[in-house]
Amino acid sequence: MSSANDLQMKLSEKFWEYVATKLYEEVGYAHPRDWQQDDIDSFLSKLEQKVKEACRSDSNLSIRCKVPYIKGRYEVDQWTAIDSSTFRRMFHHGKTQHCKKKTKNQFAVYLGYSSFEDLIKREGIAADKDSEVLMVPGDKLAPENPKKRESAYNLLNSTYFTWAAIVLLFFISVTVFNFYQNKQVKAELAKQQQLYIEATK
Repeated sequence: MSSANDLQMKLSEKFWEYVATKLYEEVGYAHPRDWQQDDIDSFLSKLEQKVKEACRSDSNLSIRCKVPYIKGRYEVDQWTAIDSSTFRRMFHHGKTQHCKKKTKNQFAVYLGYSSFEDLIKREGIAADKDSEVLMVPGDKLAPENPKKRESAYNLLNSTYFTWAAIVLLFFISVTVFNFYQNKQVKAELAKQQQLYIEATK
């Protein structure tokens, strides 16, 4: 039987699968794992702007996203979203298991939900059954980009054939060299033999 902690980790994993899928669908061309720095910066700017707007209209969201509370009020303008290095750890290196709840809430609010719990409840995500999250082909959190796989395959093939051609040319060169060397040796021996015969007449 799974422990409560195991179930929570599984639920968190499925939450991030859902988030990654939605971000992939949003940009339409790449999974978050494959985003370049410009893609990440653009998204984080939108994330921060959208979460700030939501927190200004709902103090409960400010609490969930850990907006600074100073002198009796939530200072939304002082709140910042995660940085690009954190984003890369999460999606490029699959370290979402270390994310705090406030980070989950940030992404949930960005996607239009009131919290991490609200998202998993409304989307019917459960830890003890397979979710119906639509993923691009590949691994669970960070599917491999098919174009990247094809490019790597083509590079491997071209490298293989290049080395095969080099080895083949090497053996041909050695064979030709040995052939002409043997021919020269035989000619020299024949010449020496002819000189010997003429000298002994």
